[in-house]
Amino acid sequence: MRTRRWLVALLGALLVLVVAVSCGGDDDEAAAPETAPGETEREPFQIAYLSASSANTWLLSSKRAMDEVAEERGATLTELDAEFNPELQTRQLQDVIASDKYDGIVISVIVGPAIVPDVEAAVAAGLKVSVLNQVL
Repeated sequence: MRTRRWLVALLGALLVLVVAVSCGGDDDEAAAPETAPGETEREPFQIAYLSASSANTWLLSSKRAMDEVAEERGATLTELDAEFNPELQTRQLQDVIASDKYDGIVISVIVGPAIVPDVEAAVAAGLKVSVLNQVL
């Protein structure tokens, strides 16, 4: 029963993230020109999933559920495995921010307060952030 509640919460968090990233103007904007000359079109809904550990069975199940929701919504979910290493997860988050490749982040935090400045930097950079299974 508890796993089901977590799964529902996870799917809800991912859905909120995907909807937030996809929201943008009304239907009239959809009729606007596709891209200006010289611009390249960027894939929509690029989401970085910063996993505490891909070897964790609960997080693995969560990832599978997020993949299903992302596929249904036309999003791409890229997993980065921190292998329960807080320093690695911090570097991964900083790399995601610097890459300017992603629209949002789902993070399974290893150590809460230590990563707050980087999560704030992600939000300041315009990324939508959803925290999985932790209070941050």
